[in-house]
Amino acid sequence: EVRTDDLRFTPGEAADFMNSVVGLDLAPEDVEALEARTEGWIAGLQLAALAMQSLGEPSRHSHPDTRAFIDAFSGSHHYVLEYLTEEVVRRQSEPLRRFLMQTSILDRLCGPLCDAVCFSSAETEGSSSGTALIGQDDGDAVLADLQRRNMFILPLDAERRWYRYHHLFADLLGNLLRKEVPPEQVRDLHLRASDWHEGNGDLAEAIQYALRAPDYERAATLIEKVAQSFIAQGQLTTLLRWLESLPGDLLLARPRLRLYQGWTLNLSGQIDTAQRVLLETRADLQRQPPSPCNEALSGQLAALLTGIATQREDSATVIDEAQEALALLPDEDRISR
Repeated sequence: EVRTDDLRFTPGEAADFMNSVVGLDLAPEDVEALEARTEGWIAGLQLAALAMQSLGEPSRHSHPDTRAFIDAFSGSHHYVLEYLTEEVVRRQSEPLRRFLMQTSILDRLCGPLCDAVCFSSAETEGSSSGTALIGQDDGDAVLADLQRRNMFILPLDAERRWYRYHHLFADLLGNLLRKEVPPEQVRDLHLRASDWHEGNGDLAEAIQYALRAPDYERAATLIEKVAQSFIAQGQLTTLLRWLESLPGDLLLARPRLRLYQGWTLNLSGQIDTAQRVLLETRADLQRQPPSPCNEALSGQLAALLTGIATQREDSATVIDEAQEALALLPDEDRISR
């Protein structure tokens, strides 16, 4: 068994990492104190190293000396990491600091996506005189530089096009973002990510970010576009999760989404729930003015209810629903027919 103690750096390993790998010149007693403060946790040591690399640079945030810096943090791993993350992020240039926080909402990062997501200073401060944020036209270079500096960013492909932040680092950057940025701007970051993914043909990612925003109307519209292909591909769990994330009144207002919900529930083996959803949707459609779209939907509902009746070996209902479906479905709906 490999347990937590086995994964911690010993004082000797911590000294090798801080002095040989990172290039700091720490006295043995400083290394011991740092190892004790972080309990040898490698993520904590890496963050501490990043924070201390700029101690010699003039800054109003600089600590007077290394020992004072080491003595300044204590507590659990979470608090050590949160403190060190703030130290590391605070020591970056303001444009890079904004870049780190704003891109922390992304599960995966690439240069063009970062360019599309990040706000400029002018946008975030409501003025036209702000300096443009790095990442708005050079995201690839910024990501490559972050990886070179070991800023908790991991490449996801051999071409170094896609990256992700270390999960803990992303979580803590997200905490900083929520502390410092108004909720409506955080929402806009998610919507920018959703727009970019939709424009690049990745509707599944576009839906995820729309739900996180949350912009449920946008998410519902996107789900309607992909639902049939997700059903065909057997991605039922994902589709049901998305549908269950939507407010109930929004589902009630979109009978096509409820049809997909009933279809997915049936294929997932939840026959009783599927039948209830489909019958309720039919009742709602019957109260609406007749139209070709509503007729086609009613035909699809009848086709799905035919399948449920077939599973239950209810011959009379099979015949009734099948005749209803064939009477209403347009000729081009070959799947339902």
